Amino acid sequence: MVVKRDRKAAFYDARASRGLDEAVRQGLPISGIELMRRAARAAFDILLREYPHARRWLVFAGKGNNAGDAYLIASLAQAQGLEVDLRSVVECEELEGDAAIAHAEARAAGVPISRDIEFEASAHDLVVDGLLGTGFHGALRPAYAEAVACINNSGLPVIGIDIPSGVDASTGGAQEAIRAERTVTFISRKVGTFTGAGKACSGTMHFADLGVPPHLYPAPSAGTCSWYSQRLPEPSESAYKHQLGQVLVVGGDRGMPGAVAMAAEAALRVGAGMVTVATHPEYGSALLGRLPEAMTVDASGAQFRERLEVADIVVLGPGLGRNVWGEERFSAVVDSGLPVVLDADGLYWLSKTGKWQGGPLYMTPHAAEASALLSVSVAEIEQDRIGSACLLAERFNARVVLKGPGSVLRLTDHSEICTHGNQGMASAGMGDVLAGIAGGVLAGAIRSAASQALLDARFSAGVALHSAAADRAAARVGRRSLIATDVILALPETMMAAGVK
Repeated sequence: MVVKRDRKAAFYDARASRGLDEAVRQGLPISGIELMRRAARAAFDILLREYPHARRWLVFAGKGNNAGDAYLIASLAQAQGLEVDLRSVVECEELEGDAAIAHAEARAAGVPISRDIEFEASAHDLVVDGLLGTGFHGALRPAYAEAVACINNSGLPVIGIDIPSGVDASTGGAQEAIRAERTVTFISRKVGTFTGAGKACSGTMHFADLGVPPHLYPAPSAGTCSWYSQRLPEPSESAYKHQLGQVLVVGGDRGMPGAVAMAAEAALRVGAGMVTVATHPEYGSALLGRLPEAMTVDASGAQFRERLEVADIVVLGPGLGRNVWGEERFSAVVDSGLPVVLDADGLYWLSKTGKWQGGPLYMTPHAAEASALLSVSVAEIEQDRIGSACLLAERFNARVVLKGPGSVLRLTDHSEICTHGNQGMASAGMGDVLAGIAGGVLAGAIRSAASQALLDARFSAGVALHSAAADRAAARVGRRSLIATDVILALPETMMAAGVK
């Protein structure tokens, strides 16, 4: 049976990309240099379209296939009558295979080729980065590091070919890397250009499949977490509130009642049938004024224990605090054995215990929280976000979303990368809203004893909805002005726009 894969809904790391390249070579009646010409033409056409007034192109080349693309792009630009200046960081004798053929074609086309790395920015309109490709890993060699620094300091628009040089295609790690305004990637979308520092280095992404048919694509390294029509089903006409699930939000220690209020409202907005907030009793009036649809109970009283007996899922952590009160609420929820969405200070208490002994767990850490849970530095988390999410899932037997640029999910048997979100989300309360959304979309599925695959899909849908709503809200108020309650306000229209009523 032929398996068809959606190339735009999958990500490939360096190893998988090499496997795909090999499958293309074996599966297509086309030579390597001809495929390289297709890539160069695709990139060239995009450059002409996006930079129609750029007449002076500066092209940098290394020594691998990425360099071959750069030489062929330079040849096309020369033939177009553009002013081309190509700089190579290696001697031409070091080029091999298709890259050497491409170099020879560029020379025959009259492309001027120089070994000078430094250049005068005012003499050029844009830079094409063909230094390094998906095979890069580790640290840049001195000549490459110098070229990357010169390019980044030029102030010119930079276009990465396949992947910005210095970005790890598998992890998104980028200690020294090109900061591209755009990246044209070929055949597959690379993991490293969609998460972590690599996402920031890649700019606007353009994808060219080069005519590779879907059946040649192997299983991806990660899938896509995105918001689309009918990601969450409409409630049935006979639905009632208990059937749609009961969410218990636990937290809001002294001075932090807003966190549980936002989590509770988000849970209701995405369809939870009932939401109860367990917090300090003096916050009950404020919560009633903010959200009359939610119930409140004293988190230190008998009613709290009663709610634990009827809830379908607990959102634990928003405003929980790091004092004895928070620790006791944490222990009570763990002992209940209920499914839990764990965020914020809930993750703090988990890092202190080092082991989860409660019910099914859904974790929503950012990099700093992940570093505490795994006892490694934040830099180590960011250097391999997919690996870190996988390790968290394994260590705590959890489903995980590692928040940040290109949020990474680790579900039961696969990883996903969220394709929505923006830098305006780096503000207080965003995690509380996400936790509430996750609890709200999971509650009804848990109540109906859904399969783990469906629960995974609901968790993924919640992450996608949160980020898509943040993008919609940012389009209205601006990224700088974006706050967490803006995301809650954008939830209904985001779901309506996707066909969910």
